[in-house]
Amino acid sequence: MILSQLILSGIVNEAIYSLMAISYVLIYKGTNVVNFAQGEAVMLGGYISLMHISFLGLSALVTLPLTFITAMLFWIIVERTVYRSLQDAPVFSLIIATFAVGICIRNIVRLIFGRNIYNFPPLLS
Repeated sequence: MILSQLILSGIVNEAIYSLMAISYVLIYKGTNVVNFAQGEAVMLGGYISLMHISFLGLSALVTLPLTFITAMLFWIIVERTVYRSLQDAPVFSLIIATFAVGICIRNIVRLIFGRNIYNFPPLLS
């Protein structure tokens, strides 16, 4: 039982890492800019899910689409306000903007949730 849980957990973790790597490549190939805020995008999605499940008490079936919608709306706002305003700027400026967005997101999450470590509740019993 424990071995099967470890194997399944490893597969899920590797799937997440693979999706992150694919997203880096897709964004770079599409924009020719490395987006250093991608890690914060994943972190933000995790904290949004944690907030929906733990703090608001929503079920996993409701949380998943709600997390996608919330994160998507947030990144649309960031793209329209930050990245699109730098559309004609040099590539170096865009790269620095991705660093700045990542730092801002990391610190906003730290202000809201603190430095505590939260355990994500199990989605299945």
